[in-house]
Amino acid sequence: MLKAMHSAAHSSTPNTQWQDLTKLGTPNSVQWDNLKTQLDLVLLAL
Repeated sequence: MLKAMHSAAHSSTPNTQWQDLTKLGTPNSVQWDNLKTQLDLVLLAL
């Protein structure tokens, strides 16, 4: 895993996976509520 991260950090071409993340739309209010609920459950589990 570290080797993969190391090689990606020194690549000469930009990482298109990171660029694709910026193209995602913003979540609507229902999606935000679902995300908050999931995070609350994870924090409670910890």
